Amino acid sequence: MSANELLITALNRYLDLDPERANALDSIDGRLIALRIKELELFLQMEVKNKRLQLPLDERAADVVLEVSMQVLPDLFLRVDSNQLMQSGAITIEGDTHVASTFQHALRQIEIDWTGLIASYTGEAVAHRVEQGFGVLRGFMRRQHENFKQDVRDHLQDSLHISAGASEVQQFIQDVDQLRADADRLEARIKRHERDR
Repeated sequence: MSANELLITALNRYLDLDPERANALDSIDGRLIALRIKELELFLQMEVKNKRLQLPLDERAADVVLEVSMQVLPDLFLRVDSNQLMQSGAITIEGDTHVASTFQHALRQIEIDWTGLIASYTGEAVAHRVEQGFGVLRGFMRRQHENFKQDVRDHLQDSLHISAGASEVQQFIQDVDQLRADADRLEARIKRHERDR
């Protein structure tokens, strides 16, 4: 089974468990979505048909292409603001943004067995180690990100008796997000290095 078929099968399995998420795909029925994973040089395509995903039936161009780094791929389907992902450069969207946002919205609550997908390429032992390392690093980065935002806000408001403007706080948050994305890219390189050994 190809990586494309594995992804479609996994997503459909979860869509089957939640008809409301599947119903959200109605407005993009017949649309073709492409997912390009940078580090793996994978180009995956799926067509929305009758509230499910399937392999494309023809050779037409995709309505939307989502180019994403492997380390933030799970964020595409989680409650992560896609605007933050785009601003950090972790994801780019080419084409119909309505299709992209509807697709993400329908799938963002789904918990995909990423370990199982990785295991199909690397084996169970490596996939398990990757999952453990990824989980620890992501948890640490999220905690640091939240703590840092709170510390800066407290310092500005309490110690200096000033309140930062919304645009300044947003820029700072984007800088912290960029740092997190950079750490995720480093993590992916380390994993790739371990896998190639």
